[in-house]
Amino acid sequence: MVTSILDTILSNLTTFSNKNAFYINEQFYIYSDLSKKIAGITQELSNLPQQTSVGIITTDSLETYASVIALWFNNLVFIPISPSNAKERNENSIRQAEVEFVLAPSKKDAEIIDTNNIKVIPTGDLFSDLKITNKNTNLNNNLYTLFTSGSTGTPKGVPINLKNLDAFTHSFIAIGYDINETDKFLQIYDLSFDASVHCYVLPLFLGACAYTIPTKEVKYLYAYKLMKAQELTFVKMPPSTITYLQPYFSKINLTHLKYTLFGGEALQSSLVNEWQKCAPNSEIHNVYG
Repeated sequence: MVTSILDTILSNLTTFSNKNAFYINEQFYIYSDLSKKIAGITQELSNLPQQTSVGIITTDSLETYASVIALWFNNLVFIPISPSNAKERNENSIRQAEVEFVLAPSKKDAEIIDTNNIKVIPTGDLFSDLKITNKNTNLNNNLYTLFTSGSTGTPKGVPINLKNLDAFTHSFIAIGYDINETDKFLQIYDLSFDASVHCYVLPLFLGACAYTIPTKEVKYLYAYKLMKAQELTFVKMPPSTITYLQPYFSKINLTHLKYTLFGGEALQSSLVNEWQKCAPNSEIHNVYG
């Protein structure tokens, strides 16, 4: 029987307790930091019925990622509420998912939504050394709901269950990527976008580290800074990220980069050929778009 991805992540919190899990805003957080955050948030969720949809104000913070995993371990459904989205879109997500509880690093972070009928649970000061368990054992349980762009009407919620994420993750590993707990992964996407899930779940599944982009930074510049200064080995990003870097390609030499995955936009062969010179040891894959 294939081990559930959540069971693997739970095990990794202990196995890799002293290893880096996230690099956020110029600061490393180890797996024990993540574990204590998850445990503290779990205590605030203990009375919620299983499969309740819970909103998360998705800031670039350890609290946000710990909140997602805490919801999953407690068999609750993650609804992303992104500060970068229009208020109307966020309110539509809240209505459709019937959200009554929202997690946020602070109450101020939750001011982007109407909180009159919402209980906001601040997570910034939540820590605990209590043992974490995974209550989510049914593969048919929903993990999160993402919303379509709404380009053809009102955005619609698409539920993703544990079986879906399990199949995706195990299938991706089975392709044969040479990646493990020593690798360094870029997480460039907004958490309301489907590609983001792959970029933080995969490193947690492996016991590796995810490197995120601070909200106020210019994405393509900061992504390059991370790739160079932190010697990232695995990056997944839209082609436009490196298009902005093209004027500087002659000065870029990322020899440590093992894999470059592009998705979300059309990928031109000329851009691939140019990027290959910047990352001579990298395999380049077009994974979507």
